[in-house]
Amino acid sequence: MGSNTPPCCAMPWYLKAVQPVHVPLNIIVRTLRWHFMKKNAPARICGLRIGASLEVPYPTAFRPLAREVLRMNLSGKHVLDLETGSGVIALAAARAGAAPVIAVDQNPAAVHLAARNAALNKLVIHCRAGELFSALPEQKFDVIFYNGVSTARQQHIDSFLRHAGRWLAPAGIAHLILPAHKNILPPCKSDQRDDSLVCIQCRYFFSLSRTFQWIQLQKASTL
Repeated sequence: MGSNTPPCCAMPWYLKAVQPVHVPLNIIVRTLRWHFMKKNAPARICGLRIGASLEVPYPTAFRPLAREVLRMNLSGKHVLDLETGSGVIALAAARAGAAPVIAVDQNPAAVHLAARNAALNKLVIHCRAGELFSALPEQKFDVIFYNGVSTARQQHIDSFLRHAGRWLAPAGIAHLILPAHKNILPPCKSDQRDDSLVCIQCRYFFSLSRTFQWIQLQKASTL
């Protein structure tokens, strides 16, 4: 992808070594998930109380992502969270001072759960049902998160790469978060991708049951 290819984004050897361990750990995590669902107790993630649903990916796997968002300077920033799930990233952004925060998911159950979790934490996020940017009017965001850890599909990743620049404000940053086994910035046809987006950083995060890759992109004209 030319300038869209992240520099030095190969997975470190020590993270590759732990990948086989994730399979049995996922089985254990899913078993525990049913137990906590029966208790109907919210999970605690970085100071947030996050309720769960069997129709939405269990939120505790996203603890490293929430921790990273809470470290960001988002005061007064307009934030969009795509594939919000239980709303963990959107709520962390709101806790970090972002306003407004819009959370979008194509799963109506996730939209309902994210709104419920916002009320649980007394935070304001605007939840909408839809696929990627289709649920939004024309507007600009300072920060866009695409959480494709549990739900990313090839066509959605390609669509995000083609259109994210259109929704970014000047100096805006897009964050593409994927499971580590996904190809980094999957190929887009040169006549379909947004060439104004340049990768400025690629990092890996490790949690108990999975490894994430976090790719940050910015408009070339702002660099």
